[in-house]
Amino acid sequence: MRQLDIPEDALQHAQSELSGHGFSFVLQPDHPLSDYGVAFLTEGWIRACWAPRFHLVTYIPGWLDDWQDGYLLRRGPWE
Repeated sequence: MRQLDIPEDALQHAQSELSGHGFSFVLQPDHPLSDYGVAFLTEGWIRACWAPRFHLVTYIPGWLDDWQDGYLLRRGPWE
């Protein structure tokens, strides 16, 4: 994916992980920070992994220029 500077093989691996697990992280090797990358995740992954600590107030698909989804989370009353 040229816009994110992700090699094609890494993008294919990310698509596979996303389909199977709902989450994938891809390092961007040319970035000045050695651990910088892009996280891809599904709404289901957000609900499953963050629900124990947060209440999902709203989910807005394509919130940022129809390119990134938006999530508004609130700490649960158990905090």
